[in-house]
Amino acid sequence: MASSLGADRVPPIRAIQAIGITSAAILGGMNITLSFFSIPACLLAPTPVALKQFAQIYNLGKKVGPGGSLLCVPTLPYQPDINTSSHDGQCTPPYEMKY
Repeated sequence: MASSLGADRVPPIRAIQAIGITSAAILGGMNITLSFFSIPACLLAPTPVALKQFAQIYNLGKKVGPGGSLLCVPTLPYQPDINTSSHDGQCTPPYEMKY
């Protein structure tokens, strides 16, 4: 009779993939928030106030962004390949070079 001691554990590759996808989504959300909400709101303020607001946003972003990237980038090789053929298990290139 097989032991089910580790049957409910998440495989390490799945954990790495989840960390990578989650951190990429968080960084993408941060960029969208800055681009579409924070910067236009800064532009509504008078120039000296807008410069202070932008500096504050920039300083917060430069603390969070690189750390999130360091968490995300090493997981990219472990992400699932969407170009994998289900027939032979070999990866197929997304395009073919024709000369």
